[in-house]
Parts: sequence; C-alpha cells; structure tokens
Amino acid sequence: MAKKHAVILSGGGAKGAFEIGVLKALFGGFAKAPTDGQPIEPIVYTGTSVGAFNAAYLASKPGEPPQQTLRALEDIWRDVIASTATRENGVMRFRANPFEMMSIDRLLNDPMLPMRRFFQDGTFLAKDAIERADMFFRSKQTLTRRLIQTIDFSAFIATDKLHDLVRRHIALDRIRTNTEQALVVAATNWEKGEVELFGNLPQTGDFADMSELTDKIGHLAILASAAIPGVFPPVEVYHTKYVDGGLLINTPLAPSLSALRVIAPANQDEYVIHVIYLDPDLSAIPLEEGNNTMDTMNRFSALSFASQVNRDVKQAKHVNQAIELASAGRGGASDSRLKEVQSSFEAFLRPEYRPITIHRYHPNSLLGGVLGLLDFGSENISRLIDMGFQNAVTHECRECGCIFPTMEHPMVNRRPSNVIRALA
Repeated sequence: MAKKHAVILSGGGAKGAFEIGVLKALFGGFAKAPTDGQPIEPIVYTGTSVGAFNAAYLASKPGEPPQQTLRALEDIWRDVIASTATRENGVMRFRANPFEMMSIDRLLNDPMLPMRRFFQDGTFLAKDAIERADMFFRSKQTLTRRLIQTIDFSAFIATDKLHDLVRRHIALDRIRTNTEQALVVAATNWEKGEVELFGNLPQTGDFADMSELTDKIGHLAILASAAIPGVFPPVEVYHTKYVDGGLLINTPLAPSLSALRVIAPANQDEYVIHVIYLDPDLSAIPLEEGNNTMDTMNRFSALSFASQVNRDVKQAKHVNQAIELASAGRGGASDSRLKEVQSSFEAFLRPEYRPITIHRYHPNSLLGGVLGLLDFGSENISRLIDMGFQNAVTHECRECGCIFPTMEHPMVNRRPSNVIRALA
C-alpha cells in the first residue's frame, strides 16, 4: 500500500519559521518516529495565514525535489523575511515609528530613509485621518460609537513589503499547472463570516465553491489569508473584504482530506497527514501567577487555535466509531435493536472513507505569545527553525496524540488512551 502524504500548515505570523524546521526533518528523513526515517514527498499542501504563504511556495515548484524547494524557502525566511542590524524585516513595519531612526547601521546604508518614510507615512496617515473624520461627521451613531469607529491600529502597520514578498516569490502560473501537488489555502470572508477556499484543484465535488488562484486574485487570496484582524488591514478580493483564514479554520484538516481524495483516489493508497500548528498543549504550561492582559491574551489565542485541532481530531474519532459499529453490523449482530443502530451508522458513512494516519507537531511553549507573531528578528527566526527541526526529530507519537489507522499499531498498544483510529 503506497503512502500519500499531505501537509497542513497553520497560521502564526513569524512563528511560521517553526514550520520550516519541522519540514526540514520530514523532507530530509530525519524524523524517525512519524516516517521511520524516510523522506516524504507531499502531494497535498493546505495552509492558512503564514502557512498559506509557505504552502503556496512549496506548491509553486512542480518537478523539483521537496528538499530543494524547502531550502529555497528557508533562504527566503532567513535572508528576506528576517530582520538584521542592517536590514528591516521583509513583511511589515510600523508607520511613524521613531525607533527607525535609532538604527545607525541602517541609516549608514540609506541616510535618506527617515526623510522618505516621513513623507510616505505622513501622506498616508493624513489621508486616513481625513477619511475617518468624514465618516465621523456623516455617521448617525452615538458620539461614543463614532469615536470608537475612528480608531484603527492597523493603519499604523505598513504591509507593502508583504505584498512585494508574495508577488515576487509565489508563481501562480506554476501552481495552476501543478497537477502532481494540490494546494488549498483558506481565507475568512470578513463580511459573511465564512471560510472560503482558494487553490488549484478542479472546481467540483467538495471544491465546487473553491476559487482558482488566477493572476487577478491569486496573490490577493494568499495575502488575505495572512491578514491578521486588528494587525493587518483586510484584503479586498472581487470587492469583498477577507481576513486571516486562521480566524475560523487555522488547521484545514477537512480540505486536506478532500484534496487527497481528489489527487490520489486509488483505494489501495494510504493517507498520511502531517499537521503542523504553532500553539502548544496548554495543559503542559502552568498559568502565570500574575493576572495581566498580555498573559491572558497569549493563553486565550493559544487555547482558541489549539482547540480547533482537537475538534478536528474528535470529528475523526466519531467517524471511526461509526465505521466500527457499521462493520460490526456487517459481521452479524444478534440483537435486532443493535442491528438497527448499526445500519443507521452505515448509512451515515461515505463510501470514500478509508484509514488514515495523522501526525501532529507543535511547540512546547507559547513562542512569545501574541507579541511573537511579529518578532521577525533573525535570531528568533533561526531559533524557531531549529526548534521545529528538533521537535520533529524527537517526535513522540503517543505524547502528541497522533492518530493511526488500526488499534493494532505499536503506539496504540503502548499507550491506547492517547491514540485513536480515524478514517478519511
């Protein structure tokens, strides 16, 4: 039975460097437990937020060895995205930031930078202030409501470098012509409050509503998936505002399973999914003694995103339980009422369901919490890549709650409470 691998990359801003480290171990055959030390070649990439960028780049190099593509992506993280003493990060910057003038090394490289930024930021903020003042006076809301509506912290964050990064490094034409690897990225429709998918698969079946990554909207869709609400401004796609896909589906497991069924429909294929998310198991992290806003936000965001992964795992467990009951019914049950229940479960199941393996990778700490989202310093990026690599190399399936296709798997026998069966 051939193993078909899929990779799910979640959101987390600068923490996305952790994903690079995990993939280095998986692609290089250094992860002993999840892949028996064998390199993997994924045929499906799904992602949200920063994971959408990483996934899109990996799917934009058809025909190239995964290790080679990943090395190029790592170089982008280290040499373009990461900031150094002489170079700003390649993702974002704060407008009207007085600390920009305190970097002597950067000023020596570009003495006119502060002057240019002064005029650029002044023009942008003045225009934004005029628009908000107009909205304030035209609004019929209460005074308090109108004052609140004038506040927008995202106006102080310039994302032009992120736009350049995506447009420069994501080759949409190569993604569209890539028939060997599927790409699915998720964004949140800010107006409807719904998840919308973008990718390179045929628009039929489970992907009937998916939008193709055309030259007109492809880059915008990836940027929209990475538009963290309140930090980055929403991105318009066909006159509709979109924000971070991680808001509703930070780890797109269901789209990954559907993509595997499309690109590898053969019944003899075994599906193996590698889920990389950037929030830890909070049960292993004690509550801080102090009660402050930052610690609360850090724990809240980690709890929210990690719960999505656990929810998907529970859904897989429920499907498996239904299949077990249905299988028992086919084997013959003596109780007529049990037969009736088993028949109902069998009717619920879809014919394409099959055994899958799901490996879960995540850090053991908060990685800087909310503030870590925007820490693009070169030292932090290198640390996260190394941390991700070590995490995959020392991966313990029973501790991470990985999912295996049968209860006879060795990890199940060693610690059955941490492992469940799941069906795609």
